[in-house]
Amino acid sequence: MARLPNPGSDAGSWGSILNDYLAQAHTSDGTLKPATVTATTITDGAVTIGKLAVSGGTNGQLLSKDSTQSGGFRWTDPSGVADATTSSKGAVQLAGDLSGTAASPTVPGLANKEPSISAGTASQYYRGDKTWQTLDKNAVALANVDNTSDATKPLSSAAQTALNAKQSTSEKGQLNGYASLDSSGKVPSGQLPTAAALTIEMLPAGSTITVQKAGSWPARPTARADITVQWKGVDPSPAIVVSGTGGMLDNVDVRLVTPV
Repeated sequence: MARLPNPGSDAGSWGSILNDYLAQAHTSDGTLKPATVTATTITDGAVTIGKLAVSGGTNGQLLSKDSTQSGGFRWTDPSGVADATTSSKGAVQLAGDLSGTAASPTVPGLANKEPSISAGTASQYYRGDKTWQTLDKNAVALANVDNTSDATKPLSSAAQTALNAKQSTSEKGQLNGYASLDSSGKVPSGQLPTAAALTIEMLPAGSTITVQKAGSWPARPTARADITVQWKGVDPSPAIVVSGTGGMLDNVDVRLVTPV
């Protein structure tokens, strides 16, 4: 192992020991061997810019490794940090809603915002006093609503009274009900009562029957196929002239005339 010679000893070998020691870091011409000085042997801050074999440079420039240069370095301008995007990191300007510093950014606008709201249930609502409350008929001022279906919902007294005064549709065209109308606006014949046939006794030819009725005569009745005699006048004291000679009389044999 290389060492320095010991004073007062190493007689006759003093020079060899010293040369062996110096040869560990030096060449034969006294210069340092390559890789003799490493990062662990240099004190921090011991090498200043003036000691570097690179001249020139301006404030703000960076010393970059460049093996093509004589000293192995060159001065370069910093390219800067790219702006941040949605897919890559980068520089962000503390403006708009952002403030603080790069190391500790803040969002001042959030200071006046509500804190997170804890979730309620599906049957609740968030009230003005910032609490969850049950959503029921009392909450919406409908205490008289009983939440029944429309089919079973009770009617008010006024509505029921009005309905009681109406005619039910189930009574249309029924006995003791009311008649319906057909497409022409008339009552169907099936809903009209059956009229009794008019019977007239046969009298000898040339006989005259005088019909009298106390009080006023009724209005002329409507002609119908099941009535044999058709009334043709409204005179208060008419005479019925019989011109038939036998069998049932029809509306030609019997007619209403006004006396002369």
